[in-house]
Amino acid sequence: EPIDNGISLQLAQAFVQDPLELRPPAITSFSLYVYNTTELDLATELQTTLATYSIAAAGVIEESFLGQNGVMAAAYSPDGLFFGMGKATQLPDGRVIVFVGRSVADTADTFQQLFTIIETSMVTDTTISPTPPQYGINWITESTAADGETAFLDLADITLAPHNDIRDGVLFAVDSFPQVGLIQINPHNGMVENQYAIPDEGLAQALVASSDGTIYVADVVCGCVQEFQTNSGWQQPVMSDFSADAPYSLTVDNDGNLYATDILDGEIVVRVYRNGQEETITFSEPLFSQPLLATNRANQVFALDESGELFSLEDGVFVSHTTLNTTGNITDVAFDAFNRPATTSSDGIFIFDAQGEVIENIGNLIASPDSFVAGDIYSPRSVAISADNTIYVVDSDGTYSRINAFNRGIAQHRLGNLQLVSDVVVGGTLTRDSGRHSWLFAGNSGEEIVLSAIDASGFGAVNVALRLYAPDGQEIAFNLDADSEEAILPTIFDAQLGPLTLPTSGIYYVAVEREDGEGDYRLALTTTKNSTYPATLNGFLEEAIPRQRWQIEFTAGDTIHITLAAQTANLDPIIRLYGADGSLIAENDDGEFIAPDAELIFTVPNNGVYLVEATRFSGFGPYLLTIEGE
Repeated sequence: EPIDNGISLQLAQAFVQDPLELRPPAITSFSLYVYNTTELDLATELQTTLATYSIAAAGVIEESFLGQNGVMAAAYSPDGLFFGMGKATQLPDGRVIVFVGRSVADTADTFQQLFTIIETSMVTDTTISPTPPQYGINWITESTAADGETAFLDLADITLAPHNDIRDGVLFAVDSFPQVGLIQINPHNGMVENQYAIPDEGLAQALVASSDGTIYVADVVCGCVQEFQTNSGWQQPVMSDFSADAPYSLTVDNDGNLYATDILDGEIVVRVYRNGQEETITFSEPLFSQPLLATNRANQVFALDESGELFSLEDGVFVSHTTLNTTGNITDVAFDAFNRPATTSSDGIFIFDAQGEVIENIGNLIASPDSFVAGDIYSPRSVAISADNTIYVVDSDGTYSRINAFNRGIAQHRLGNLQLVSDVVVGGTLTRDSGRHSWLFAGNSGEEIVLSAIDASGFGAVNVALRLYAPDGQEIAFNLDADSEEAILPTIFDAQLGPLTLPTSGIYYVAVEREDGEGDYRLALTTTKNSTYPATLNGFLEEAIPRQRWQIEFTAGDTIHITLAAQTANLDPIIRLYGADGSLIAENDDGEFIAPDAELIFTVPNNGVYLVEATRFSGFGPYLLTIEGE
């Protein structure tokens, strides 16, 4: 629509006539303004435009936009209900471009991905074709034998347990080793949250989650389908008496009906558990092996056989629907948010159209798992797809496992969401053409943080610097070539800010810059957390997360016993105790009877808040921090 000195385009993530009518209520929406004038101040115009969305940005930082120098701002609404961000720049022909958007605060992560997708699709000339957004890596979770008892090396399947049809809740994977069993993963950052061994030394072959969060696991040892509830654990098997090597695959429809493959009298069938009763479904033509089952978001149930023929359930029979034009050994099938089939196979990860033709190949299939960069896949085993079209892929061969979260909303040369989350590692690639990456995080006044950026090569391929900007856009901290011993970082080419205390609440900006060289970097934000005692706390240390800290109030005269136990042989931990003034009170590397784990026993001299720090002498991995009185 026309505006003073230009035009505007309004977009909303909904089917509406006028996106402006949607603010409020809480619908994700965007505005793009093109001004045919050179008389605008970019910072002022961006902040003013965000204010029309009730987003009060206190300042801006420099940021590239449409290949030009520009500005960026992000903030919450005064009531904290909405999150918004925007960018502005001036093109060589003099036009000023302002792009802003807003969503409810709870969906800020997916909003930022959508913002990136739209930004990436923009071109400044009608002679240029927009580039479709490519899948980037949101996060990678990896496990190797070095993780010890917690290692998951042979993941068989992966599924999402949705809270509802809009935002999927919990990611579950299952390992064929029964003592490893079911693994619960945060789908937004890849953090492993829990593990549950399979009962009776079972052998898991597949799993699926129903809409109410119930997890079903295909166990070929008991020839049954195990049931798991996150609040009460393993239940009695819900289906049993399957033939050898069955069930091979499972799915659940939106009505909660459970489908499992089986072989009855030499015939491949699908057994259905519906309202406490079982029935058997056959195929319109004979199959020679158990198929893979999946349900799309339109509640259609499908079966995919080894040849690529896709069957749909119609009137109680599986009939041929289409044939996927694929090669290789197919290992799994799922449907994306647009009801298109996606497969993992020995040839890679593919998405197909309605005619069965490949329309997208995701990731980079490599010949060896030993040389790996973000986006590489060696042995694709399973796939699950969320409502926002994040594609979770299991890459596992029995000696290692990687779970990859692919998403179109990840900018080129980056790994991870734009908004940092405490203790979640992100990263990117710094080059001469892309020498500065900006990140965001929501900070609170008085909160203590540490930011660490490391050269991922470990030998100085890229020398990184860190800058921190307050919500008003003013630079408040800078570091280049951190003291690697004091900062507990691998090399002098790394950078660290903190521990430092945030002066105000709002959106902070982090810039990772290339000082010299080119290569990959890793970045992590760590916030100091509050706790009480007695307490048992879990954490994870690695090169980009060299320390984690807790504030705890102790009473004078109490004797406190603290132990820091590594949960893998890779980690050699250290405990440090600081007073409220930041002075070091005590530390321990190797406890007298528990080395190489660490232990402290001390008598509290004064009432007050103390800092307990978990850090490392060497290595990486999960740990258990126990704090108790004596």
